[in-house]
Amino acid sequence: MGRKGDAISAYEASVALDSTGCASIALDQARSVMNFFHHDLLNP
Repeated sequence: MGRKGDAISAYEASVALDSTGCASIALDQARSVMNFFHHDLLNP
């Protein structure tokens, strides 16, 4: 916990070197998780 920024930076650096590698998928998934929002979960 708390090192999400470091992980994203590492994924971005890896994607810059090889845009077709596994890091591209991992970066997309990480961004998807971070952007997730469900308004019903905020107001039970």
